Amino acid sequence: MTLLTAETKLQELLKDQFVYEHWQGALNIVMGAKGDVTEAIAAVERLATATLHHTGLTIKLPTSSCPPQLTVLEEALMESIQILKLQKRILGPLPTLDEILDPKEEQEIGEFQYQFEGGDAEIVAVVQCELAVKQGEIVEIQSDDKDEEILVTPSTTDLIQMCKTLEVACMAASDVDSTLDLARSLHKFHGMLQ
Repeated sequence: MTLLTAETKLQELLKDQFVYEHWQGALNIVMGAKGDVTEAIAAVERLATATLHHTGLTIKLPTSSCPPQLTVLEEALMESIQILKLQKRILGPLPTLDEILDPKEEQEIGEFQYQFEGGDAEIVAVVQCELAVKQGEIVEIQSDDKDEEILVTPSTTDLIQMCKTLEVACMAASDVDSTLDLARSLHKFHGMLQ
């Protein structure tokens, strides 16, 4: 790096706070190393040590100021808020700029609705369930109490249809002894429903 490049970089960084006389000694020491990185680092360390022990030394770095465009936008936003307050569209005290740009509601992170630890298979299962609910194949029941089990009583027509289906299944089963008893019980229940 040349002396001119180092000066330019310092001027870009410090802007109007850059005074060549304040940096001349440090630049001369670093440039005196003539490309020897080890010597340059050692020189900077010596300079830093000397600087830390020097009393009365003040290092001024410019504070970062907001870009003018940001200031204009903030002022325009606050003017809009004032207009809304005058039109009685905002009730209560005026919110601050920080409250508008970063509301408390957005700071609270709740439980994610779509968090799939089971990977693709879980995503597919959730989508299929949602489609079935939309098509009316599944009735979704929402409850605040997770432990309480809700029993849905089927209609008489549904019960009769279920009995018929189970009776046919019992007759088709290979274990005749156990299924015959179940088929008789279902037949009695079916007759009671009619």
